[in-house]
Amino acid sequence: MDEAEVIANKLKPPRCPKCGAEIDHLRCYEKAWSTATCYINEDYLIVEYSDWDILDVTEVEYHCPKCDEVLFESEEEARKFLKGEADE
Repeated sequence: MDEAEVIANKLKPPRCPKCGAEIDHLRCYEKAWSTATCYINEDYLIVEYSDWDILDVTEVEYHCPKCDEVLFESEEEARKFLKGEADE
């Protein structure tokens, strides 16, 4: 592949390696431990939560927005993919 083809390929949106769709973003899912205040709303008699605080993110996955398959498990890999710098 010559230099012009390399540059042209970097200008194209990346394709999902699972479904082949052109994508311009990834969907990020995080699993985390968090805390919140839980109380009964007397007017509506329902449980409500407030003061959410994330304590620790335990797992991160980056999914294709089209097929929802897991593509990456690190922000660095996801960033490289979206910038067209991912290893083939």
